[in-house]
Formats: sequence, C-alpha cells, structure tokens
Amino acid sequence: MADTAQKIDRTTKIRLKEFASYARGRERILDIGLYYNNRALVEQKTQSQTIYGFDIRKRELPEGYDYLIQGDVQKISRYFEHNYFDAILLGEVIEHVKDPYGTIGEISKILRDDGILVLSTPNPHGFPLILIEWLGIKKFFYTRYHAFLFPPRWMERILESNELKVVKKYGYDFFVNFKVPVQLSYVMLFVSEKKKDHPAQYRVAQ
Repeated sequence: MADTAQKIDRTTKIRLKEFASYARGRERILDIGLYYNNRALVEQKTQSQTIYGFDIRKRELPEGYDYLIQGDVQKISRYFEHNYFDAILLGEVIEHVKDPYGTIGEISKILRDDGILVLSTPNPHGFPLILIEWLGIKKFFYTRYHAFLFPPRWMERILESNELKVVKKYGYDFFVNFKVPVQLSYVMLFVSEKKKDHPAQYRVAQ
C-alpha cells in the first residue's frame, strides 16, 4: 500500500505543478476542488497574486492560499463578481457534476476576457478505460462519485459552447504520468481562453 500511495502522490504532484505553471503572471487565481493543496502554486506565488480556493467541503484555509470559499461549483457565479479571475484551475472536478454544460457556463461568467481555464478530466477513450468499457467491467474505474466521463471531442464542445477557445490540449499516460497526445491519455488536460468574440460553435437548448 505504501508504494501505491507514493505513486499517487508523485503523479499528482506532476499534474499540480503543470497546473501551477499556467497561473504564472496571473493576479487573481481560483483553484476549484482542492482535493490536493497545490504547493507548486503557492511556492511560485508573488506579492501581486491572490489565490482563492473553492470547495464543496468545509475545511481549513490551505497554507499559502488567501481565501477559501465553500460552495457548489454548479452555482459558482453567485459567490464571485463576474469577469473577476485571470486564471481558474479545475482539476478533475467536471466529471463529478450533474450539469457539466451549466457548470462550465458558470465558471466562464467569473473568468475575465483573455483569462484562462485549465481543466483536467479522465479520458474514457484512453487506456485502460476504453478496454474496461468494452469488457463491461464495473469493478474498476467505475466510481459512484463520477457523474459523467467525456470523450475528448465532447469535452472540447462543452468548452467551446461557453465562450472558451481551446488553445492547448494534451494528456498523461496511465503508468508514469508522461505527457502524451490526447488520444493516448488516461487523463486529459485542456487549456482554454475566454474570448467574447469567439463564436459559440454549439448552442445548448435552454
């Protein structure tokens, strides 16, 4: 068990460091989910930066963060001013919500024009998830805490439908967390920018 815990810790640190790299030079940063405190984000923090945490659970303010708000991410625009954040980090949260389109829309409201959203989520078309899906196995990778899993094209569609232009996408493999193309990934990462003049390619019926 110790080896497994060390592996999880190591691979998680790799992704958290990657997330933090996109927040450099951004003044107002929102870290949604906080399953792990992002130490890399805190270590690179400058005096001009403010780091907000947001989580559904009640917990203590993480060291190095300036504020922590408890609430429902599906209603997040109720907690912050619109067009407020320069960078929003959403690490493996979107698969837990019942309304992914609405949630990304809520997040888009509080992101400034030209702000970035960095999102990661499991890839159901990557290894080993696609094999398990083909075999219909429910024993592994079938947690009751996941409401949805999103194929890469459909995750991009959700972002594009909410004024978010995907500028970068890649993934991490299952074994050692190396960067790989999305098609080969176990976890996908999307970097998108909010563009008011970016046409929504897909409209969701209201």
